[in-house]
Amino acid sequence: MPPREPALDTPLDVGGVRFLVRHEFGLVRRLESAFGPLRELNRKLATQTLTANELADLYGIALAQSERAPEREDIEAHLMRVGIVRAVEGVVPLMLGLFAGNEKASEWIRGELDKREPDDDDDILEGARRPPRAA
Repeated sequence: MPPREPALDTPLDVGGVRFLVRHEFGLVRRLESAFGPLRELNRKLATQTLTANELADLYGIALAQSERAPEREDIEAHLMRVGIVRAVEGVVPLMLGLFAGNEKASEWIRGELDKREPDDDDDILEGARRPPRAA
């Protein structure tokens, strides 16, 4: 059996705090319990039919394993502060990694890193082109 490749982490910001969300099967299981197949969640994100409540649920599920997980009201305040569109954009890299797999997400992240200047300390996702659709 080949060695197990480590899971990736995706940054997810809430209220000015950066959390790292691990790409693990347990997260997929929790998301599918709440939303059904990942393809359905991906479709809702792509067609902008995810409700604000569902978006808050998505953030909560993704961050639940963190020792410093934000409370539901903090997540809701974050959604109102940044707006729904930016909040959805915040979970797109996570969904890419979960839906398309760690290899595809790694390719996209490496491509974005290759575009950066050595002294560019901006967030890698800030202003980056939209990641490729997983489906």
